Amino acid sequence: MAVQLPDPNSDRQTCGYCEAHVTQEFRRVYGTDDGRVLRCPECDTWARIMRGSACGLDVTERLDPQEYPSRKGGVELRKRRITDGGENA
Repeated sequence: MAVQLPDPNSDRQTCGYCEAHVTQEFRRVYGTDDGRVLRCPECDTWARIMRGSACGLDVTERLDPQEYPSRKGGVELRKRRITDGGENA
């Protein structure tokens, strides 16, 4: 019986902001040089992603939909993942 080893790149399969699943193609095109994605279509707009928000560029010419929810047309966005260990959940 074969034992599946943990994937060392498994943390790269999710958005660094909201932990939504991102495809390998999305990571390759919009992510950082090492394949990480910092924002995705679940938590950001395509206009900002196309300008580099997914790889960490500061996209100040477009409003962040996390701060201005109406920028996503009223669509509910994923919120930032809990980073404090869950005490404030």
